[in-house]
Amino acid sequence: GMAADYLRSGYADVAVAGGSDALCRLTYSGFNVLQAVDPEPCSPFAATRKGITLGEGAGYLVLERWDDAVARGAAILAELTGYGASCDAHHPTAPAEDGHGAEAAMRGALAESRLTPAAVQYVNAHGTGTLLNDAAETRAIIAALGTDVPVSSTKSYFGHTLGAAGGIEAVITVL
Repeated sequence: GMAADYLRSGYADVAVAGGSDALCRLTYSGFNVLQAVDPEPCSPFAATRKGITLGEGAGYLVLERWDDAVARGAAILAELTGYGASCDAHHPTAPAEDGHGAEAAMRGALAESRLTPAAVQYVNAHGTGTLLNDAAETRAIIAALGTDVPVSSTKSYFGHTLGAAGGIEAVITVL
């Protein structure tokens, strides 16, 4: 979102957006203390889910204004038409049960992009594999987008990469 704002405002001509995160014992220990780690690979949205699998990695996208990309003959893989952000400060380790924070972010992205929920063709969900997050996120997706959009989570393959999750999931969704 910040990269898009920089491009729109003219503050930047090109922006690199994404994230990275490496595992450390403190992080792993903290999630274990919360009893949030599944001993098996996580299974987001599955009835048998037991928690997260931690991962590490990085994912970045290079963003530029549409006209600039066309002018230089870039192979354009995707268009970022809008984004939404919200703060779900319900609890330090759990979302609000009704998913209102995620719903607000999705509705904000739709409004900024001037798209209807019917225009959304796929959701790469946060899908941590925890009971509370998956349930809240499901409620948010249904409230904001309805029940006809395909939803999956890549965390069953890569684990929850924490600060890298958004970047990695953005790259995967574009590809």
